[in-house]
Amino acid sequence: MKQRILLVLMVIVGIFSITGCGKSKNKDLPKLENNSECCNGCMCGDTMELLKNTETAWTLTEINSKGEYVYDRYSFINFHGTGKNKFAFYKNDENGNTISEIRGELVINKQDEITLIPNDNNNEKITCKIGEEKDLIAILYCDNDFGTFTLQKEGTLELPSIIKDTISNTKTIVIKGNQSDYKNKIITEEKEINMLLLVINSSKVWTGPVTLPSPLYEMELFDANYNSIAKIVYNPNHYFDIEINDKDYELTNIDKDSLNAILAN
Repeated sequence: MKQRILLVLMVIVGIFSITGCGKSKNKDLPKLENNSECCNGCMCGDTMELLKNTETAWTLTEINSKGEYVYDRYSFINFHGTGKNKFAFYKNDENGNTISEIRGELVINKQDEITLIPNDNNNEKITCKIGEEKDLIAILYCDNDFGTFTLQKEGTLELPSIIKDTISNTKTIVIKGNQSDYKNKIITEEKEINMLLLVINSSKVWTGPVTLPSPLYEMELFDANYNSIAKIVYNPNHYFDIEINDKDYELTNIDKDSLNAILAN
């Protein structure tokens, strides 16, 4: 689990490094402290202003029948990365091999109409428009079957019900510490379980980049039938990652004092 989560985090940070958004005034405190300030060059603020003035990489995305975003993590369109008012689209396979590449000019008029003009004259002009933002995810629709693209902006979101509903079924918590002097714990006492659930329920979801040292603690939550319902990896001042149904959520606004009391031997 640890290796998979860290790989996902590395991909996220890699995208932010492409867009120039990995900058932070204090890289050790982007997540666990109450800091909602938008740093210079970070991926937040007005979407159109970002599109006009900031190097950004938008992920190729499909919207399924449930209205959910399905990401092609290997393919993206980059704005301004190859020069001011330029774009470059990269369609890659899962091994990172380029299937197709389109480069050209980016034109945004005073009415915020977006036009992509490929350098290859065999490709028609492409018109794109900004869609409604949801959960800090900006969306870009492009015609001529060029595709739909999304940009995850930085910020905090309210804790989704999937987390609250899932962890409410917790009856056992297994804690493993990745330190030689730490004694692993199994928690079944309701009072201690409720302390951890309160820590999680009082947090928020962070959508920006994180630093990537190895986790110091790994926690697994089980229901009454001892089915695993959630997994957590935690490194103080860097990240608190909870995985539910194969989806990872980075949490911020963590009550570290209460959490440390639970983790203490």
